[in-house]
Amino acid sequence: MNRNWSDLCLRGKEMAKSRTGQTLLFLLAAGLFLYGIVLSIRRRPDLLLGLDWLYLLAVVMILIPATLLLLAYKFIFLVRYLGADISFLDAFRTVVMGAAGNLLPVPGGLMVRVAVLRSKGIPIGKSVAINIDLTIFWIGCALLLSSVGAFFQQKAGFGFGFLGGGLLVLGIAAGLIYRKTKSRESLWVFFGLQFAGSLIDSLRVWVCMLSMERATSLSSVFGLSLASVSGSLATVVPAGLGVREWVAAFLAPVFQLPPESAYLGTALNRFLSLGVVFLISLFFLVQARSKRKEVKEREHDLE
Repeated sequence: MNRNWSDLCLRGKEMAKSRTGQTLLFLLAAGLFLYGIVLSIRRRPDLLLGLDWLYLLAVVMILIPATLLLLAYKFIFLVRYLGADISFLDAFRTVVMGAAGNLLPVPGGLMVRVAVLRSKGIPIGKSVAINIDLTIFWIGCALLLSSVGAFFQQKAGFGFGFLGGGLLVLGIAAGLIYRKTKSRESLWVFFGLQFAGSLIDSLRVWVCMLSMERATSLSSVFGLSLASVSGSLATVVPAGLGVREWVAAFLAPVFQLPPESAYLGTALNRFLSLGVVFLISLFFLVQARSKRKEVKEREHDLE
C-alpha cells in the first residue's frame, strides 16, 4: 500500500514538472478560478451591478504602488544586511519583474530575487534560505492580522489561536534571519515593512470589496490575510491562481463576511495587481531593449 502511494506521488511530481503537467495544472486552476467567479456572481449578482470604479482607481493609483514601494525597500534592506548594495531603481525593477515571474508555474519571484542577489556576490544557498525566512516572517504577520480580525468579530478562540501561532512563527523566523544578518535592527526593519505590506494588502482587498458592498468592515478583512499567504505559497499554480480566492471564501464566514464578496473582492484585487505589474514590467522590458539597441549601435559605430 505504502509503495503504491509512493509511486503515485513520484509520478505526480514528474507530471507536475513536465510541460503537459504544468499545462494541465494551469487549466485546472483557471477552471476552478473561473468557476468561483461564475458561482459568486450567480449567487450575488448585485455585487457587480453597483460597482464603484473610483474605489478601484484608488487601488490602482495608490495602494498597489504603495505595495511595490514597500517590497522594493524591503529588498534594499535585505541586500544591505547581507553585505551588498543596490539602487532603488534596480530593487524596484527586481520586485516588479519578480511579480511578473510569479505568473509562471514556478517560484518566479524567488528565482528573480536570487539571481539579483547572486549578481551581488551573495551565495545562492544563503539567498534562497533568507528569502524563505522572510516568507515565514510574512506568515507570522498574516497570522497576527488575522487575530486582530478574529478579536474584532468576538471570535476569541480563533483570535488567541492566530495570535499564538503568529508569535511562534515570528519567533522562529526572527531566529533564522538573525543567524544570517547578525543584526537585531534587521528584525525590526523586516517586521515593520512586512506588517505594513500585509496591512496594505488587506486595505486593497477591503477597498475592492467596498466597491461592491459598502458595509464591509476593515477589521473583518484583516481575517483574510492568511488567504494572501496561501496564494503566494502555491507556487505550482501560476500566481496561485484561484488559491487565494477560494481560501478567502472559506475563511469569510468566520469573520462575518459573505463568501461571494470575499471571493470577488480578492479576484478584483488580483486583476488590478496583475494589470499594474504587467504595464510596469512591459515598460522595463521596452527600456531594456532600447538600451541593448543603443549599445549595439555604439559598438557598430566603433567598428
